[in-house]
Amino acid sequence: MTKKATQKTPSSMESGSARAGARVGTYAPREHTMALGDLKLTLGTGIDIVDAAQSTGLTSADAAKRLADYGPNVLAPPRQRPWYVQLALNFTDKFMMLLTAAGILCHVAFALDTAQRENLYFGLALYVIVILTCLITFYQERSSASTLGAIKKLMPTSCNVVRDRMEQRVDPKDVVVGDILHLYLGDRVPADLRIIHTKDLKLENSSLTGESKPVAAVVNAASDNPLEARNIAFSSSLVMQGSGFGVVIRTANDTMIGTIATLAAGSGVVEESLLQKEINRFVNIIAMFALASASTLFVIGMARGVSFLTCFVNGFIIVLVANIPEGLAATVTSCLAVVAKRMSAKNVLVKRIDIIESLGACSVIASDKTGTLTQNIMTVENLFYGGQIFNVHAGGTSVILDSILERATATMAKQGSYTARRRTSQELSRSVSPGQTFTISSFKSLLSGSSSALNWELFSCHAKLLTIAGVNNQAAYEEKDGERQIVRGDATDAGLLRYSDAVYPVLLARQSFPTKFEIPFNSTNKYAVVVVSCAGARDHLVFMKGAPERVIDRCDKYAHERGERPMNDMYTEMFEDSYHRFGVCGERVIGFAFARVPARGSYDGVDPDTFLNGVKFTFVGLISLVDPPRPGVAEAITNCRAAGIKVAMVTGDHPLTAEAIARKIGIITQPTSHELAELTGTDPTKHWRAPECAAVVVTGAEAENFTTSDWDIIVRKKEIVFARTSPQMKLKFVENLRRLGEIVAVTGDGVNDSPALKAAHIGIAMGSPSSSDVAREAADIVLLDDNFASIEAAVEEGRSVFDNLSKSIMYTLAHLTPQLVPVFFNLALGMPLAMNGLMILSIDLLTEQGPAISLVYEKPESDIMRRAPRNPKTDHLITKRTLFYSYVLAGLTSSLICFMAYALVFKHHGISLKNLLFSTDDGYFLGPPYADAVNDEYPPVLTIGARTYDAVEQYAIYRQASTAWYLTLILNQFWNLFCVRTSRTSIFRQGFFSNEVAIYGVVTSLTIMMVAIYIPELQAPDLFASASPLGQSWLPTFVFAVWIFAVSEYMKLRF
Repeated sequence: MTKKATQKTPSSMESGSARAGARVGTYAPREHTMALGDLKLTLGTGIDIVDAAQSTGLTSADAAKRLADYGPNVLAPPRQRPWYVQLALNFTDKFMMLLTAAGILCHVAFALDTAQRENLYFGLALYVIVILTCLITFYQERSSASTLGAIKKLMPTSCNVVRDRMEQRVDPKDVVVGDILHLYLGDRVPADLRIIHTKDLKLENSSLTGESKPVAAVVNAASDNPLEARNIAFSSSLVMQGSGFGVVIRTANDTMIGTIATLAAGSGVVEESLLQKEINRFVNIIAMFALASASTLFVIGMARGVSFLTCFVNGFIIVLVANIPEGLAATVTSCLAVVAKRMSAKNVLVKRIDIIESLGACSVIASDKTGTLTQNIMTVENLFYGGQIFNVHAGGTSVILDSILERATATMAKQGSYTARRRTSQELSRSVSPGQTFTISSFKSLLSGSSSALNWELFSCHAKLLTIAGVNNQAAYEEKDGERQIVRGDATDAGLLRYSDAVYPVLLARQSFPTKFEIPFNSTNKYAVVVVSCAGARDHLVFMKGAPERVIDRCDKYAHERGERPMNDMYTEMFEDSYHRFGVCGERVIGFAFARVPARGSYDGVDPDTFLNGVKFTFVGLISLVDPPRPGVAEAITNCRAAGIKVAMVTGDHPLTAEAIARKIGIITQPTSHELAELTGTDPTKHWRAPECAAVVVTGAEAENFTTSDWDIIVRKKEIVFARTSPQMKLKFVENLRRLGEIVAVTGDGVNDSPALKAAHIGIAMGSPSSSDVAREAADIVLLDDNFASIEAAVEEGRSVFDNLSKSIMYTLAHLTPQLVPVFFNLALGMPLAMNGLMILSIDLLTEQGPAISLVYEKPESDIMRRAPRNPKTDHLITKRTLFYSYVLAGLTSSLICFMAYALVFKHHGISLKNLLFSTDDGYFLGPPYADAVNDEYPPVLTIGARTYDAVEQYAIYRQASTAWYLTLILNQFWNLFCVRTSRTSIFRQGFFSNEVAIYGVVTSLTIMMVAIYIPELQAPDLFASASPLGQSWLPTFVFAVWIFAVSEYMKLRF
């Protein structure tokens, strides 16, 4: 029997609606609101109502039956295209199909006239182009997927389950609904659990919410919203503190993480990128033009009485093929591959190379906060002690501590308790900001005589604050691969440890104040306490940290540089003002205090709940922490604004925290609707609806009630912050942006981000190990350094790709008219065909490729990040300006210059233009074996005045003239290349030789041309049919150079 990938509750269809909702992207459990008795009946499991920690759980037989009925607890893998399907899809690209069709027509032409072997070569070359282009694209896609790899870190390797009245370890895939799990510190939750018992249990849900702050678990729901209830432990959550019991309510794809993964997977259909749409539009235009021109010339030739075979081969197939820029596919693929490699060097991994250009059109970036805009490292920001506020980044003076620290270090080293390797301080010289009163005199007072005893009474306020923060702290350092890393403790403790240790060795403080007794933090008391001893002191010290209001309530004194002073209204007001100031800035604030208690030999049997009864503390101060912005983010956002890109923050964090960070980095620069409401005492909704309100901070709860018109107003605001958002709200935000025509890029690293990543035009995931596989799978681009500033660089590359592809197309199309004109002259006017098929092929696939690809390396023009994003509806690769320049200004002019060179060769030999008209109708200038096909009196002799030209001389002159057209066209394209290198800036300002690759491309093309016209073996009639050109044939191109530079520079000046 085939097992399903999800499990159901055993209570018939009671949760069927919730499961159905989960499958379409909703998550609506009811178990979090149930009493334990109801939960026991619903799930059919052994929950002890009186003491949940004594629950018996399922029997092994029940668990085995449920596992057999509903399948393992494993997420269904996302649908993956087999490699051969992925490869085959590359051949269905419109441009590839057009080139394949052109190749088939070439072989049809060869079948009709086997003497023209160039058609055979042309067709085979087109097939090679198609195959190589598809293989290059396929290789790039597979390489990106291989680089990403699969980092399966969200699911644990084992878990503790209560079955048969006993605790046992089982494989997480064998967990079923109704199982009771025992969670310990460091465990990763394998399924969605309803918490039934907690002992200071804290869970970190960053894989779902993107926020690393641990959340205290509770038994009874704190909210009807399951995401805010705090009594559900979601699959993939990490136990950061304490322990607890939970009963499994959802497994596999019915879990929250499974629901989001299903939502992110969507239909599995990959949306066409903006570049694909542009290429398809280009193919349609070129195909219509090619078909129209080929048909026209075919009809003209037939109307003149030219043979069907000649009209079909020269008038239809050659014209059709000549109109197709065969090398463009290789140019586009090479361009994207080169840029993808360049972006990889900037820590941007591209999974889909055709998505690069979409970045250039991006008009909105919806960015996650934690880890992308910020460093995801809690860092001390402000201190309050002695009645003053100090910012730790205010700059400062150098304090030399060598002699004092060396003395303490030497003393402790003799006791065997301290070594240089274990010392946690990195330097003995520290920079201390003004107001940080940890001075040399403070350190000197720490020492008592020749011993290492510390005198707490002489510590400065700053020293006391840092000592409490460092000693009453669960974080710790560990040396790994020669570097110190914090490996234990939550983000707050880690931030306090980093700051404290930057001023003096925390290990020294911990060894000087050994812990005798501790009371861990819990959600009821909201404080943590350690009792420490101090050498030479009769009393023990009690160090407290916690919620500032809870800490100060236990204090009757406050610390001052001149000693301890009684608590008074003035100090309380300063405390409240500082606390509020830190809080509104979105900072996490911790209070610190100390007390003295009589020393004890042992603290065994001490009741933590009563130990502090009657103990009065001295308040020392506050430390605020914040997850600081990443370096360069503020500048990157400023640059995005200048580029016309709106950056919106979308985060699961608190609105105050989100707004504070948004202001620091420049996402919000104007008063928000809530601030305007506070000033006027009115409803915020009245303000965010007003056009003059440019900045909004919206929560997911508020957005749930938005109408379509509300969304229209919100997403059009210049400055947007979405806080406390659910995955569904993120997705809805992106969908509404797209509905209004915005090109949206979304960043994220959590599972919660994956639906929005999938829905956006450009999904950008983080590449750090903590980022989820689901997010990386849903994204198009991966930031290997998790830095928003890398997105700005990627946007510039995207814009540069579009610009350079547009220039490459403008350059390539310019040679099409000079290739069509000879066919027109041949069929309509009976003049000798100026270029044969192999010449056309060599231009399209050889001489043009180097210069065209060199445009990929063209540096961005100076204003590229000061322009508005391109509008995909109006700004195209092929525009009227492009066509006018390529076909008229450059193409038609180049044709005239090529004809000049061609005609001058005949004139040099005494043959006028009048003599050339309709000459091929009589077989002149064709040479063997073609002349006898139209003239039974082969070899035809041309007589002009007193001079006669036999067939051999005619053919030799024709080959020189044909070579003149060929080399002039190639030389004209060199001048054209330098003109199209810039579209807005003068080429002389950009730098004529600034693109070295363009120089190499020109040299390569010139070399190919010289080989084709001078190597005797290639001059053969069935190949290039070329000849060594006359000296004068090199001169007409300079006329074109003067014209094209004058015209293009004038157009750029007007543009």
